Amino acid sequence: MMKWAFTLQQKAKISVLLVLVFVIVLFKNIYDRKNVVALGASFSTVYEDRLLAESYIFHFAESLHKKMEAIEKSNLTDKNVKQLKDKLNKHNTTIDSLFFRYESTKLTVRESICYNEFKKTVLNLRKLEEQYLNSEFEQGSVPKFITVMDFKLSTAAQKLNQLSEIQIAEGKALNEQSKKIIARSTLLTQLELGVLIFIGLIIQVLIFTSKSVMPKKSAGGHDLN
Repeated sequence: MMKWAFTLQQKAKISVLLVLVFVIVLFKNIYDRKNVVALGASFSTVYEDRLLAESYIFHFAESLHKKMEAIEKSNLTDKNVKQLKDKLNKHNTTIDSLFFRYESTKLTVRESICYNEFKKTVLNLRKLEEQYLNSEFEQGSVPKFITVMDFKLSTAAQKLNQLSEIQIAEGKALNEQSKKIIARSTLLTQLELGVLIFIGLIIQVLIFTSKSVMPKKSAGGHDLN
C-alpha cells in the first residue's frame, strides 16, 4: 500500500512538472509573439515614418532649389513671366503633395515644431514669388527682392537639415529598441531552455525512483516482497 501511494505521489509530481513545462512554453510563445509585433512595428516605423520622411525631405529640397533657380534665371517680360508661373505652379503642386505625405507620417514633438516652421517659411516664400511675378515692387529693387527670397530659401534649407537629423536620431533610437527586444528574447530563451532541462532531469529522477520501488514479481507472478 505504501509503495502504491509512493508511486502515485511520484506520478502527481511528474504531472505537476509537465504542467509547469506547458505553462513555460505557453508564456514564452506569447512573449515571442509580442516581440514579433513590436519588431514589426519598429521596422514599419523605420520605413513609413523615417525612410519615407527622409525621401520627402530630399524632394522638398530639390523642388525649392529648382524654383529658386528658375526665378534667378528669369526676366520679367510677358512671355517669360508666363513660363515662370507655369514652372513655379508645377513645383508648388509637387510641394503641396509632399506636405500632405509628410504630414501623414508619425511626427515627434520636436519634429512637428521644426516641420511647422519649415512649412511656414515655404508658404512665406510662395507669397514673395507671387509679388515677384506681379511686379509689386520697383524695378531697381529686384536684386534686393531676390536676396530676400534667397534668405527664405536658406532658412527653409536649414529646417530641412534639422528634419533630416531628426530622422537619423529617431532611426537610431528605433534600432537600439529593436536590439533590446532581441536581447531580452534571447536571454529568456536561454533561461527557458535551462529551466526545461532542469525539469526534464527531475522528471527522469522521479521516473527512475518510481521504478525502483515497484514490487518485483516472482516467476509465478507472486510479489517477492
